Amino acid sequence: MLEDLYAVDPTLREHEAALTRVTQYLLASRPDAKVDPAFMARLRQKLMEGQVSQAASSRARSIPFLSFNLISMKQLPQIVGGLAVLTLLVVGSAYLVTQNQDTFSARSRADIRSVGERAFGPLALSVNPRPESGGGGASAPAGKGGGGLETGESLASPSVVDSEIYIPTIYRYAYKGEPLSLPSTEAKVLKRIKGNTLGSQLTGFLNRSGLGLLNFGSFSNPSVQSFQINEERDFGYSIFVDLNEGAISINENWQRWPHPEAECQDEACFERYRVKEGDIPADEVLINLANRFLADHGIPTEFYGEPVVNNTWREEYLRASDKASFYIPDFATVIYPLKIDGQEVYDEGGFPSGISVNINVRSQRVSGLWGLTTQNYQSSLYGAETDVDRILEIASRGGFRMYPYEDPSAKIVEVELGTPKEALVRVWTYEANLGNELLVPALIFPVTKAPEGEAFYTKDVVVPLVKEVLDEGNGGGPIKILPVPLPLEKIAE
Repeated sequence: MLEDLYAVDPTLREHEAALTRVTQYLLASRPDAKVDPAFMARLRQKLMEGQVSQAASSRARSIPFLSFNLISMKQLPQIVGGLAVLTLLVVGSAYLVTQNQDTFSARSRADIRSVGERAFGPLALSVNPRPESGGGGASAPAGKGGGGLETGESLASPSVVDSEIYIPTIYRYAYKGEPLSLPSTEAKVLKRIKGNTLGSQLTGFLNRSGLGLLNFGSFSNPSVQSFQINEERDFGYSIFVDLNEGAISINENWQRWPHPEAECQDEACFERYRVKEGDIPADEVLINLANRFLADHGIPTEFYGEPVVNNTWREEYLRASDKASFYIPDFATVIYPLKIDGQEVYDEGGFPSGISVNINVRSQRVSGLWGLTTQNYQSSLYGAETDVDRILEIASRGGFRMYPYEDPSAKIVEVELGTPKEALVRVWTYEANLGNELLVPALIFPVTKAPEGEAFYTKDVVVPLVKEVLDEGNGGGPIKILPVPLPLEKIAE
């Protein structure tokens, strides 16, 4: 148990004698202890009698609290805080600090543990890739960019507008970078370890809490899956903790935020509260607001790269012919790209994946956060794709999961790609009705020349390097566009 504390702060070894006396007392008290106010008062007094010098707090890092180490507790001195946490876990949660890895532990770097080759089984990817969660993400508008049709119409049935057949656009990606060489015959796949060891232990708290409404102990193997905490103040937040996914998200506590635009009943009111281009703060201001929020709430950023602002809306605005009626969102999003072992993580659409922070433009306050997850992984070796021509062929159609299709009437537009960089792409597999989150080595091809005057949004093209992933996500032949029957009035002519 003490080794768990030393792992957090090695300087605590200097006080091992005092720590040993306190923990022996606590463990001896554990079997019959009841967590009531009197017990907590005695507990605090015992901790304060530990004769541990608080001078160590001047060089201390923040100690993990029951917020699962994703949000730090800064109000208590380091030593007393650490002991209080250990005590609460041992006594209040029936010895929560176990020999198993804590799902929500915080470290200065991601924890990656090697397992055997192909340890995650066949990489059968999900049919529909899971999008980045939360509103205001960096994904392109539906049906735009990324290769394929420039509208959201079905490939098999182009739209008919004013009795004329709409001609789709097919984007073809031409590689213009340096000669390509593939890094290895093997690729290291990472699987994020989530789990929920705290759920059943938190349920133990409920069993002993005496809510008077339900006997939780009457159910077999109960486990808390998630919970929500509301901050009851003006501009307060709702914090949602998903124990199964090892994830925390933050949103507005809606009832405590002003939303005058929601009360509008006429066009004049809508126009008064409508966001204008000049209302959007500069990127530097948005990033400073996001940085301050993360710092104020002890959210670690060691796993993440430099923050960037998602300005997709601005690109659309600049292309819009009718700017007066263009909708400008009332929030801006700052993205902190996840980095594992020095490599950036992308989603399948080629956008950075990590923590996203929404900022309310009207109040210039952070209004939401998502993508805050534990960073515990297993790694396993899988066979890598060694055929350069196959990699370039997949890139030429817009990347992973962009299936080739044919339409003789389509307009062909060329897009140029530059020399790729190595990174990781987030994908999902399903096993026994459970989703597994994988980080797979990939090449990220930057778009170096986009078509002018086109509603084109792709910035990067993603091609995974694991052969099994490519086989699973790029099977089948080209999709052929069937001719659309002429409208009846055309036939009558």
